[in-house]
Amino acid sequence: FPYDIEDAAMKYLESRESGNNGGTQPLVQDTTADFALENGRVTVSYDDSEMLGMPKTLTQITFLLDEPDTVEIVRTGGVSSMFVIGRGKRHLCEYKVGPMSLSVTFRGIRVDNTVSEDGTGEIFLDYTVEMGGAVTQHTKMRMVLGKHS
Repeated sequence: FPYDIEDAAMKYLESRESGNNGGTQPLVQDTTADFALENGRVTVSYDDSEMLGMPKTLTQITFLLDEPDTVEIVRTGGVSSMFVIGRGKRHLCEYKVGPMSLSVTFRGIRVDNTVSEDGTGEIFLDYTVEMGGAVTQHTKMRMVLGKHS
């Protein structure tokens, strides 16, 4: 049974890269996000559905202002996952692919986070996803937050 889940997840991750022969595939999304600050914890929420071509999915990126080098990402809706990216750290997290769930490791290579209390700044994440000790996906994500009128 666990092999079936891992196999399905591998096919899902491979399908996300198959459009570019396994190379990098830049995705650019200009969207409106909600910004919240409560008890020192920042939460940035946005709809991830359009960019990734999936059913309605809400993505929330959260972190503590006094610990900006550790970021949590939670996706709910069409895709569900929760993972932690910490600079130079490995975190075992849950990843759901359809009705199946498996444990994967996220390894933070770089986390640069300059978001401030006023909701402006930038988050840059560079991380890998590992299954069974093998890197299955390498992601670099840059998010720029700013006030717009």
